Amino acid sequence: MREALKPADWGSGFTKSDPYESGDLNRYVPDASCNLTNVPMTNAFATLARYTAKSDGTVSANSEFTTYKAVESAQYQLGQDRETLRQCKTQKSGKERFEDVHQVAIPELKGFDEVVTEEGHYVSDPDGKKVDYYYTTLRGRKGNFVMQADVTRPTGAGTQEQNRNDAVSALLLMLSRLEGGASQQSP
Repeated sequence: MREALKPADWGSGFTKSDPYESGDLNRYVPDASCNLTNVPMTNAFATLARYTAKSDGTVSANSEFTTYKAVESAQYQLGQDRETLRQCKTQKSGKERFEDVHQVAIPELKGFDEVVTEEGHYVSDPDGKKVDYYYTTLRGRKGNFVMQADVTRPTGAGTQEQNRNDAVSALLLMLSRLEGGASQQSP
């Protein structure tokens, strides 16, 4: 799963987070009450998530590459993501809280079969402590593969536009690696 990004792929100053990698085939999805619940990925074959951060603490950036057993399963995930964005403008998990969760148009994401964009404001951590971070999450599907890029910055350390630009670059790099690998496997 060479598509998942390493720290150097995000730029200078990025280092591995702890934990750095995960192959967990579960994901957080808001339920009918907009509480985040950890559920199995439907018909996922394998996934690799990598977590990085800038050493000065101004940015955290994560990537995830998931292979589904069928195109329909990957489509289902993105459809589920799109639906929860319409229903849950505030999402919570215990004391952890995200507000102003919404979609945003990002026209420069070409080459994917479909894309789901998400932005929001992270306002309280798992202990209920007030925090002030803005995040961008982009998910792109190509066939039965789903790529995801997450970028988070504390208020004052950058803008949502910077988050978007970084996430777009990351998602496009992952797509180019997927397409490059497919062409290398062709006879």
